[in-house]
Amino acid sequence: MNMATLGVSGRSAIFPKLLLCLAVGVAGLIAGRLSLERPSEKALAAPRRDLTDAEKKTILAALTATSMDPTPAGVDWPALILLSRDGTSDYCGTFGDGKDKIAFYAQLAFPNADPRESLSRVAFIAVAMPEDLRARHVVGTVCLRYGYGPITPAAP
Repeated sequence: MNMATLGVSGRSAIFPKLLLCLAVGVAGLIAGRLSLERPSEKALAAPRRDLTDAEKKTILAALTATSMDPTPAGVDWPALILLSRDGTSDYCGTFGDGKDKIAFYAQLAFPNADPRESLSRVAFIAVAMPEDLRARHVVGTVCLRYGYGPITPAAP
């Protein structure tokens, strides 16, 4: 018996190999997807704080500069998770009226890389419009990973 064919000889050896490859591939995809769609342990354990009014104004001004015009009353302001990666803190939220809100993922910079200090700069990495299901999925997955819960419904 030849181990290279998983104990099956001839043309019929291809089918078991394909099934094995398919099973391993599907298991890998499922494991990878599940690991991305849950908050990291660091995010779950990290302290949080509410944004100050000045920080909210800074974020609103940055949103307006990206051609978005949110009304302050229509913005959901989740608590900031006090984690910093290379001097940057991740922040996610939504704005707009109704159920089709616009989701965003931003990186916030603080003096001395300390998210307990006042916000100094905002960089929007992704803004997901309601009709852009792929962007909504990406923003939702990233935001969930960084501990902000489900920001957007998952796209197929």
